Amino acid sequence: MTETTLFEKKTVVVGGSATLDSLIQGIVRVNGPRITIEYDNAIEHFDVEDPPIRAGHKHRVSQDIGERTRGLLHRIKPGGGGYNSVTALRRLSSTAELDLDYVDVSVQDSLVVEGLERYGINYHFFGLRPVPTNAVIGSREDKIVLKGPKLGRIELDAGHRLLIYGLTNSSDAVFLNSAKDKGFVECFLDNDKPAYFVVTTSLEPDFVVEKMLPRGVCIMNYDDISALFGTDTSAYDDKAKMEMAFEMIKRIRIDGINPDRNLYVTLGKNGVYCSYGPGSLFHVRLSDEFIEKVRQTAMANPSSTNGAGDVFAAAVLYNELCAKGRFKVTDVSKKASAAAVRHIGYGEPLPDSAFIVNRYSLDSGSRKAA
Repeated sequence: MTETTLFEKKTVVVGGSATLDSLIQGIVRVNGPRITIEYDNAIEHFDVEDPPIRAGHKHRVSQDIGERTRGLLHRIKPGGGGYNSVTALRRLSSTAELDLDYVDVSVQDSLVVEGLERYGINYHFFGLRPVPTNAVIGSREDKIVLKGPKLGRIELDAGHRLLIYGLTNSSDAVFLNSAKDKGFVECFLDNDKPAYFVVTTSLEPDFVVEKMLPRGVCIMNYDDISALFGTDTSAYDDKAKMEMAFEMIKRIRIDGINPDRNLYVTLGKNGVYCSYGPGSLFHVRLSDEFIEKVRQTAMANPSSTNGAGDVFAAAVLYNELCAKGRFKVTDVSKKASAAAVRHIGYGEPLPDSAFIVNRYSLDSGSRKAA
């Protein structure tokens, strides 16, 4: 649990699309657009549709991943942004603090349901789309995620919409993570509740900019915020990605797309940008000493980094929604970062001195400390 003081029980409705994550072990070789995985006498080849293959990225393949990984050493875990975040919310809280409902357009998978029931989370599956399997290879900076063929988008019927309206209008907040269908998102927007979004490239950029960014607190990574405005950062180094993310936040604020709702942009090992209004931006990161400690933990627990960003997003909601009185986005960022680090497996406390905070002015022409 975080140190936030809670004053009343709240209800959060989380929407998402579950996946099954196949955590692959073995020898990995990359040759052009092909990634080869070998374990014992089993060998599988995957040809990505969006080369070049890059560490830290997701790539799409045409093969059925669930079928093709059966002969490899692997472990299946339920996942997907919404599932990861709603289960993280339960670990951060207790049943006395939060009531949690999870809504998913997918079919009801036994592994996913087992995880939700273990955490005491109410669930609602619409059965409109199969649960896809992703292959997760490596960890942290060298992690590669392979996604199967793109699934068709769905349309909700009146019953689905009525259920979402009932849940969201009786909630204290709504939370969408990696939603892929506009109609599903629009149902979550059609209320006056505080809204939290994890923004990815699964939705059309114009829809995100026009409908989601102005509506609620947005959490995204530095690749996705740049892609939102048409910039592919796959060939950029970390410094260039951070500079581009700074410019995109500045654009969101100054152009009035989202002038005053909180923004959080994660920067990988470099921490997070956070902003609470039109003029200022903060960079919160771990000191070099603690970055190295976390890196060593991640290397010792290769699969643990999967879903860390979803845990961060859940902790943002928890520490904002359940705070007693006013809060600072820098404090929320520290607590959310600590939750993500715990998810990776780093068990030691993170004192306030473990964090470095810089403040920048969005009114200036460059990224310089204010």
